[in-house]
Amino acid sequence: MELTELVPRRERKKVMRTIVCVAVYAVLNHCLREKLFEDCEGCVIDAPGQQHHDCVTWTSIDINCKLQGLCADLCLESLLNTVIAVGYAMQCLCLTQEHLAQGVTLINAVQFSGDPDHVLKKMTKPEDACLQRYIDRLVRTKSYRTLLKKKDYL
Repeated sequence: MELTELVPRRERKKVMRTIVCVAVYAVLNHCLREKLFEDCEGCVIDAPGQQHHDCVTWTSIDINCKLQGLCADLCLESLLNTVIAVGYAMQCLCLTQEHLAQGVTLINAVQFSGDPDHVLKKMTKPEDACLQRYIDRLVRTKSYRTLLKKKDYL
């Protein structure tokens, strides 16, 4: 899918489904990368030796646990704002209840899977690469914490 092409009216719902799927992938992937970086003291302080990097000992179980937590904390409003921005930029914004449900279904599929990282990686198709790069650039402009639900601290 090229971002400069005008999307025919009859294909807008289909394109919006693709945008939702790629946006869920991009947002969760961005949050996971940032969370993994933040949780490793060696990465945060840019330590030269591996002995300071907890990340070298993380297993797929550790990564999946972090990803499940991010799914639970993801702010759907932030995801929706990303979808709207991309749909509007591509001049094919046609958001329906089906698209909202699709986003929730995809997040739940990752969160409640036995292997969330695998499910996330299988979410996009090779033909979505151009759209994925576009959404990745958009999402990376934000701190991952702005994409999560606000925590109430007393």
